[in-house]
Amino acid sequence: MLNKFNEIFKVPEVCQDYIDNMVKAEEKRLVVAMEGKEFTITDAIDKLELTKEQVEKLIDTAYKRGILNKVNGKQGTYISTDLYTRLKYTAVFDHYEVIPLEARKSIDEWYINAFIEKHKENFQKLGDNELDIEAAHFLYSHTPFLLEQAYEVIDSADRIVALPCDCNQLSEYRAAREEVFRCIHFDTYADGYLERSLGKVLTREECKEVVRQADKKGYMHCINLNFKNAGPGFICNCGPRWCYPYRAAKIMGSESYYPLRRNVADYESDKCISCGLCIKRCPFGAFSQLDEQVEVKGKLKNKISFDSTICQGCGLCANTCPENAIKMITFK
Repeated sequence: MLNKFNEIFKVPEVCQDYIDNMVKAEEKRLVVAMEGKEFTITDAIDKLELTKEQVEKLIDTAYKRGILNKVNGKQGTYISTDLYTRLKYTAVFDHYEVIPLEARKSIDEWYINAFIEKHKENFQKLGDNELDIEAAHFLYSHTPFLLEQAYEVIDSADRIVALPCDCNQLSEYRAAREEVFRCIHFDTYADGYLERSLGKVLTREECKEVVRQADKKGYMHCINLNFKNAGPGFICNCGPRWCYPYRAAKIMGSESYYPLRRNVADYESDKCISCGLCIKRCPFGAFSQLDEQVEVKGKLKNKISFDSTICQGCGLCANTCPENAIKMITFK
């Protein structure tokens, strides 16, 4: 049965030794019995020879754990997902840390490449200016927003759910979940988690406080650029070391066009006191220290250099600069 399950659930070889940590025996049996096809509770009862109560409980649990999805437009109809989908739920909501670190690194490498493969056609269209950003899925308009711009998005949302950051939880930089409860989903993108009773429901003000604290800790706020037309999708308070869109961009060599940029820093060197806070805050290394020195308030300090081509427009530098030597310019 296990080989059949691995085939139906598309379990890569790198995950097969740890599949028992991700999927329960009764869930495997359900997936195999349904053969990857759409099914109802009645279908599952016939195939599994269980009582209605047992099947309803099994389906409810498998749905909440991301092993099943509901079929749109067909009430009471389900279909199995795959390992790519389940892995996010495993990392975020289960005890993923019991899998050895070296194995998790290998799984993470598989996942980032699967992420690229899954979306490569639209990434290519984006690079060729053939993708309609206003109508595109939120992933393709992934863009760092300034703090006040993030507040505007929050004010436009009706339903808000916060989750631990899946990019972080899957990566080798995995932190304690309570420290990374910063992946925020809105409205239709929140509904799937609300139905599964997952995540933490937030008010708008609570959401703003989460984003504010993330900003203080040095995390950028990535949001779908097309939120005014497509609706708010998410705020990913993340870092480029583990953020999948940024890691994918580095692998694909797409930094010039993806992720998108809404803002850029305007650095005024004549106001700079060379305190170096911008260097510490910038997650992309757009600011650096030169060997050349300059006198500031009677003391010699190394001059600061800024490369606007590296800047992603997150604004973490500007809201930290004590001399207002950095301002953010928003593209039209």
